[in-house]
Amino acid sequence: MATFHILPGQTLIDDSWLNRMNDFERTETIKQCEFKEKHFGQVSYGKFIKKPEHFYPHILPDGYEDKVYYGKYEEIENYFKTNNIEFHSESLNLRSSQVCCINFLFPLFLDHNLATKSLSNLSQSHKNIFTNIKNVSRVEFEYTGDNNEYKILGESDNGKRGQNRTSIDVAIFWTDDAKNHLTLIEWKYTEKNFGGCRACADAKKKGNYACLKVDVLSNPSNNCLLVGNPPLRNRTYWQIMDKAGIDLNKLVSDNGCPFQGPFYQLMRQYLLAYAIKQSNPTLEIDLISIGFKNNISLHKVPDHLLELQQIVGKKTDIINLWNNCLSNVAPLQHIYVEDLTKAIEQTKAFDDDWRKYIAARYSL
Repeated sequence: MATFHILPGQTLIDDSWLNRMNDFERTETIKQCEFKEKHFGQVSYGKFIKKPEHFYPHILPDGYEDKVYYGKYEEIENYFKTNNIEFHSESLNLRSSQVCCINFLFPLFLDHNLATKSLSNLSQSHKNIFTNIKNVSRVEFEYTGDNNEYKILGESDNGKRGQNRTSIDVAIFWTDDAKNHLTLIEWKYTEKNFGGCRACADAKKKGNYACLKVDVLSNPSNNCLLVGNPPLRNRTYWQIMDKAGIDLNKLVSDNGCPFQGPFYQLMRQYLLAYAIKQSNPTLEIDLISIGFKNNISLHKVPDHLLELQQIVGKKTDIINLWNNCLSNVAPLQHIYVEDLTKAIEQTKAFDDDWRKYIAARYSL
């Protein structure tokens, strides 16, 4: 039986779904509903992919795939097809992070001169990001490396960019006066946190708590569900963490595996950076997360990591806590979408239609 989730004041079945959201998620959901109604009229509700019997007003129905992006969809579609990249299953959800990322950054993919000027502007307010940038040579979405780096991570031969492999939302290749750089970017929209481990989440549902054992770090091959379960779960993550600069000695706690929550996604990004470095030893690699200023939930430390926060000795956010667990690698940095947008505007070379679209869609 279909369930229609409505906005307050409407007279259908269920509007309680909004009350389960935090303030930012609720605000953005309503904002996207208003955008949908203004730009697409009385379009029917779209189905939630994970529960296809549920329909929501901030999701477009099938057949609107080309309407969720700014610019020419043919260019985006061609890029994805040419590079065998998987579109996210929820691209019709107007809160899609992949779509949001593309809407903001695809213009930089199309115009490397615009990208160079924009990121140079950004470096003026963020001193350790894109420092002394001279030229952007390449921009990639859903990047997994160029040299089968997934094999170093023990990931599936059946995967591809954006599916069953560690994929970075955006990879920007650039140069300064002397070195070649690669900046790996994780883009967030309304997510409450960085992504956790699905294997651990599945284990909790099934009552299998191996990964919640106190000694999980001492013998991950026996406790981690990502090890020894081919083809999709035969990862080598634990074998290369120390090489990737992740100090497991700083991650020991009484709450089981430290990677069950947001550290899982951050860990995989650093492992991919390590794998890329193996075939590009002179490449300077750094990592950035990008999110909206009002999405404060993204930075919260979950309960299972509070013990680590106490060890650090001060109240901190998830990024600083993660950086405290690194050794001899560049720390993860965070910037706001608002600052990136301002940096693009300062070029005076941006597309006015793009700026109007961003203002209408994301209120920036």
